[in-house]
Amino acid sequence: MGKSMHDTEEIRKALFKLAENFTTYYQRKEYRTAKNCYDTALTVAMFVGLNQEDMLKLFGDRDTGRAGMFSENVVQRVFYFTSVKGDMDRGTETYEEFLLRQRRITLSKLYAKK
Repeated sequence: MGKSMHDTEEIRKALFKLAENFTTYYQRKEYRTAKNCYDTALTVAMFVGLNQEDMLKLFGDRDTGRAGMFSENVVQRVFYFTSVKGDMDRGTETYEEFLLRQRRITLSKLYAKK
C-alpha cells in the first residue's frame, strides 16, 4: 500500500508540530519530553523519507550554518540534561558551567602529565 498525499501531509504537519513542542518543553525544562520529541521527529522523518527541504527546515545543516527548528545548540543542551546530568537535577550547574568544568579537568590532566 502506498501512502496517499493526504497521509504524507499529515505526517509532515505532525513533524513540524513536534518541533514546536520540543521548544515548548525545553523552555519548561521538561528535558526528557523534549528529547522524546526530537528523537521521534528524527526517526519518523528518516523512516518516511522526508524531502530535503523539510529536513533542512526541521534539523538545519551544520555544514552551511543553516539553523533548523530543532536548534543544534538546544538539542545539545537537552541531551546534556537528559544523558549527562539526568533531568532530576535541573539547575545547579548550567551547560556552560559544565563545559568550563570539563575543560578545566582536561587541562589539569595535561599539566599533571608533565
